[in-house]
Amino acid sequence: MKVKVARTAGFCMGVRRALNLALDAARDCPPPISTLGPLIHNPQVVSLLASRGVVSSDAVPERGTVVIRSHGIPPQTRALLEERGLEVIDATCPRVARVHGIVSAHRAKGYLIVVLGDRDHAEVLGIMGAAEGGARLVSGPEEIAALPEAGKVCLVAQTTSERERFRRTAAALRQRYPQLGGDELAIADTICDSTRDRQEAARALAREVEAVVVVGGKDSANTRRLVEVAREMGAPAFLAETEADLDPRELGRFRVVGLTAGASTPNWMIRRVYDELRRMGPTGGEERKSLHR
Repeated sequence: MKVKVARTAGFCMGVRRALNLALDAARDCPPPISTLGPLIHNPQVVSLLASRGVVSSDAVPERGTVVIRSHGIPPQTRALLEERGLEVIDATCPRVARVHGIVSAHRAKGYLIVVLGDRDHAEVLGIMGAAEGGARLVSGPEEIAALPEAGKVCLVAQTTSERERFRRTAAALRQRYPQLGGDELAIADTICDSTRDRQEAARALAREVEAVVVVGGKDSANTRRLVEVAREMGAPAFLAETEADLDPRELGRFRVVGLTAGASTPNWMIRRVYDELRRMGPTGGEERKSLHR
């Protein structure tokens, strides 16, 4: 089987930074050390951290060190951390922190905040919290018509949103509020550059191969989005959290398979899936791009 690997495979900057901060905490800080929810949406990385003494917790602990995960947290949760006097290591992705800043600044000026994102996603909960009750969550342009009247509106997006969906949502917002002009209608494209690059690379890859395998956590929004992007291009697409998720009977019938990965997928897991794919189906050579990126 010929395997083409997307140039964007590997950790993004925000995920790499969060993992490094957590590993530093495991080395330098006394236990207990916890993260508020999974540091990133990748079970293998979460298990690795647990083996180093950094455990995921659904509740704010009473003592110890807390690593704020890459998705960020609502300001109200941050205030509780400070109130309890916990040692806090902020691993919020800088791009997510930027969204919080935009939301807070515009809400303080009386804007209705419209958030394009996935309901109940950790990043979205943090963004909504930054609006302090003044935000509406939408999943796409079809929900814009139901928004209330407003004199000022600001649109932001979950950083892993699909860019075309954001474009269509912004267009629908302009139609919903045609009376708003200038600074009264603020469209803030807060989609991460890494997300955009991965989605564009997935589209290009889907044109060149017979099927696409996306490696990443099944709870990862950006990973699932890559599967959607490949399928939109007409390519069969499969999500594999590990090499055990690969179906030899299904994938073995393809001569050329593309391989890409979500932003929180470690390189060693990409390598394991790559090696397993190479063992499947007819041999047709290989093409590798930035496997160790």
